[in-house]
Amino acid sequence: MTPPRIRSGRLPASAALLVFLAALGFAACGGDSAFPTLSGGGGSAGGLNRDVTPPSVRILAPSSGTIALAGDTLWTRVQLRDDRALGELEITAAGVRGDADLGTQQVIDRFTRMVVDLTAGGRTVTDTVITRVLEPTAVLGPDRTLRIIATARDTSDNVRADTVFVSLASPRLEIASPSTGADIPAGAPLRVRLTAEDQIDGVESIRLVAQGALTGDTVISFAGRPAVVDTTIVLPTDPAANGQIQLDAQVRTTSGFIRSAPAVAVSIGDRTPPTVQFEQPPAGFTVAVGDSVFTQVRVNDNQSLASLELRGYSVRGSVALGTQQIVPRFEQKIIEFGGITPPPTGVVVTRYLLPTTDNISESPVYLVAVGRDMAGNVDSARVTISVGGPRVQITSPPPGASFTAGTSFSVRIRAEDRIDRIRSIRLRTSGAFNRDTSITFATLAEQVDTAIMIAIPPTARGDLSLTAEATSSRNISASSTPTVIRILAPVADETPPTVTLAVIAPSRAELQDSITIRVSGTDNTAVGTVGVTVIPVRRGAPRPDTLKIIERRVAGSTADFRIALDEFDVVASDVRDTLTLSLEVTGFAIDTAAARNCGAATVSNLAQSEPCRLLSIGNGAGTVIVSNNPGARFDVLLVRGHTVRLTVATDQLSDLASDGRRVFASNFTRNRVEVLPIGAVQLGTGIRVGSEPWGLAVSRDSSELFVANSGSTTISRVSIGSNALPTAERIGDRIQTPNVHLFSVRYSADRAGLLRLSITDHDFSDRPQFIAQTASGKLLYSTKPTGSAPDGTLREFNPTLPVAQRQVRLFAEYARRPVDGEFVVKDAEDVSKYVYGSGATSTDQLVVCDRKAGDSQSTCFPRRPGPVLSFQQIQDSLALNGFDAELDFNLDIRLIGLSDTTYVGVSKNRRTVAFGEGTRDPGRIISFQELTDGAVVRVGDTRDLVNNTAERVVGLALNGDGSLGVARGRQAYFFDRTLRLQGVVTTGTPTGGVAIHPNHDDVADDRRVAFVSGIENGQPFIDIADTFYFDSRRRLFINSPVTGALIAVPARLGDPAQLLLRIYAITEAGVLIMPVYQQDL
Repeated sequence: MTPPRIRSGRLPASAALLVFLAALGFAACGGDSAFPTLSGGGGSAGGLNRDVTPPSVRILAPSSGTIALAGDTLWTRVQLRDDRALGELEITAAGVRGDADLGTQQVIDRFTRMVVDLTAGGRTVTDTVITRVLEPTAVLGPDRTLRIIATARDTSDNVRADTVFVSLASPRLEIASPSTGADIPAGAPLRVRLTAEDQIDGVESIRLVAQGALTGDTVISFAGRPAVVDTTIVLPTDPAANGQIQLDAQVRTTSGFIRSAPAVAVSIGDRTPPTVQFEQPPAGFTVAVGDSVFTQVRVNDNQSLASLELRGYSVRGSVALGTQQIVPRFEQKIIEFGGITPPPTGVVVTRYLLPTTDNISESPVYLVAVGRDMAGNVDSARVTISVGGPRVQITSPPPGASFTAGTSFSVRIRAEDRIDRIRSIRLRTSGAFNRDTSITFATLAEQVDTAIMIAIPPTARGDLSLTAEATSSRNISASSTPTVIRILAPVADETPPTVTLAVIAPSRAELQDSITIRVSGTDNTAVGTVGVTVIPVRRGAPRPDTLKIIERRVAGSTADFRIALDEFDVVASDVRDTLTLSLEVTGFAIDTAAARNCGAATVSNLAQSEPCRLLSIGNGAGTVIVSNNPGARFDVLLVRGHTVRLTVATDQLSDLASDGRRVFASNFTRNRVEVLPIGAVQLGTGIRVGSEPWGLAVSRDSSELFVANSGSTTISRVSIGSNALPTAERIGDRIQTPNVHLFSVRYSADRAGLLRLSITDHDFSDRPQFIAQTASGKLLYSTKPTGSAPDGTLREFNPTLPVAQRQVRLFAEYARRPVDGEFVVKDAEDVSKYVYGSGATSTDQLVVCDRKAGDSQSTCFPRRPGPVLSFQQIQDSLALNGFDAELDFNLDIRLIGLSDTTYVGVSKNRRTVAFGEGTRDPGRIISFQELTDGAVVRVGDTRDLVNNTAERVVGLALNGDGSLGVARGRQAYFFDRTLRLQGVVTTGTPTGGVAIHPNHDDVADDRRVAFVSGIENGQPFIDIADTFYFDSRRRLFINSPVTGALIAVPARLGDPAQLLLRIYAITEAGVLIMPVYQQDL
């Protein structure tokens, strides 16, 4: 039998008794109870094993003291346990009204009862948590407390309940309007209607919060605890507001309970489109085909602009025929304003629209401007123009220029129409005053560039717009982009110009060098004159001495002033060693005002407007303009000499020579010899010679100049005997320098004592480099190392012999050193061997072939087949038959090659010649002496003359009889005829050549000197060195380092008495001429 369900909140009496007994601690059934149990059969309802233990029950949610909302669902959670099996759970939520003591208490269900069957499906549940949602009933009323009872029953009908009390509230709130998604116009009031209800406590207040594009927090309080409220809150909006607004509302009851309404989101924004207006070009404007068109568009918006789009097009074809098409004539441009903070509300946009490739003349062409604001509102404007006709523009004055009323200005107009040509030009002004001027041309022109002078009325003020119009022969007109200038009221100009001064002055210079001064002036009206004043102060004198003051001025606003240093009245005799010349430079500008305002600058490269003043320069010479402050100071070190610069600065000079009347310089770059007359400071007409001329040698009688052409295998001959020089070498008289071979022969005997030979052909460079002529007329020259022939040699050629006897011979006397098992064959055409005999008795036979001058073919010794000849027999046969070939057993082939040569030195009597070898390790100086019988013999080959064996020799010189020479290495080394070291002068870092006094001797003090070039601490110089005491007498500073030959030439008849000689040297800048005076020595 199923036990009855309890449907009320009261327990049956039996259950109540069980609960009471359990509470006292007595067991309901079985186990270890202290009370005796009844027996009546196991398992029966009335037996001893009957379950009398009720289940446990606890309400987990809601907890006591929380608040439940009337009319809302109620969420509950209950925990159940039983020792055997749970049967069902019942949950009730009711309000309790009335008073129990008065018998008026009523229990009113506010939520539907919930019963949960825990045995469904035959389950056995002993421990569980049940969660259920109770639906509200339709009952209304003023209940403030809600009693929630959870009653648990097991399968034995044992019952237990748990009760919690919660507060009951009944507020409701809704945003009745606007609804979500509504669109609110910016600037219009936002009306928010709110409805609220609380039948229990009544409504105390409503709060409305707005967020996003509109922010606000409004609270409305109500008196009298109304149960129902219907109210409207009005929120003002900003006309610039744009975006989303979220509305949140809360109601508060009189008991303090707060409940929120669902949020509502609305949109607010700008609905007013921008305004767009074309200001340029005007309607009817004509632009030439292929020209850009200038546009000026004004765009305004009530809130914020987003973009402006510009485009130009024409419409061609017919709608009726279906051929209409839109043809772009100008490229589209889009100007974005979104990146500007804050976004603009009004702008004037100026842009040039670039033309498309379409080249048809047509009208109309539409220019369209489309403006968009940040809210997406759009407006547009359109102007109609024509494409075709002339091209015209105003090239001056520039936009923004200003002019004074009562003056005049020039308008320069350029127009072009290569098809129809230009017939007339028209200029119109508007604004400050109106003017209309036209020019008609008598002859049609494809292009015109003209100017129209405009007089400004004295009363004109403000902006003046200039528009030029050109008309073609077909009466097609086109207008320029307007140029707007400013007309100012006339005022008394008392503002001096602003001046900028820039000086280009070398830190070291020769007397003939110049300084360049640029003066620029700007003024509020116009600069009429610019100028410069230079005050030179000679600070190297015993006391500072002011020299000639120079002022220069020219009309205009900018000028370059070039002033030579000798204009300051410095004479060459003033520059002994050096002279420091301080230049104080003041630049000035004078405007065109009536007051002739003057501004000055005394600091280089700084715009200044210092007051000007007049300085009297004495001796009735007048005044110059200076400032109250000293001028910008520039110190120039004046050095000795005069540099003759080449026409092309990059040309390379290789050597110098002089015949006493002229100095000759080989121009390696131009294949010519430059000529500089003694005493002149400008080059004369050059002499054309062979390829890449290098070394120079004046013949013993000064009638001829020999030129070593290092770019070929020739030596040029130039006639220099007369005052008038030729413009080229003697055609057909060029000396050919054929190749010369040396053959090294290694010989040995095999085990049988038979001769075995090994022959090597040595090929040396044959391009002449440096050259000298001896007293007998022979030419000695070195050859230049090349990539294919890395070693040069020394060679001999005698041009005084008959042509048939002239031969080039390799000179190798400096390589004398016997080598065991080896000898060298010189001056032979060919050297070979053949095997004589056969089998075990065969031996190698040497064959030497040579050819006499004039012979067509060579002769060989021995003549094959023939008898076996020894080395000596071969040599004797050659000599007996008049051949030059020679077997030399005292020559080391490894010592012959010259890896480089520098300068050749020749004694004045031409009997001693020395060549210097530069880059070989160790370097060598090779000296020769020619005896009276004409024989040239080796004098010495020294490698211990210089301090460092790897030291480079960069210059050589010999005195008159060859008894003293000087080599320029890291020091200046002086040596005698046998190349024995006589003394050393330490003098800076070497850069180039050396020279000995042309009339040198050891007695006269003013001739016992040498001249040594170098550089020290960045200062190039030529030292005058004593060749007896080996010290430096005087250092003469020069402008550029000596990089090549240096020669000394005696003074000529008619030179000043104190002038003893002139030094000529190749420098980085050209040819240096440095006078040497008596007091220098």
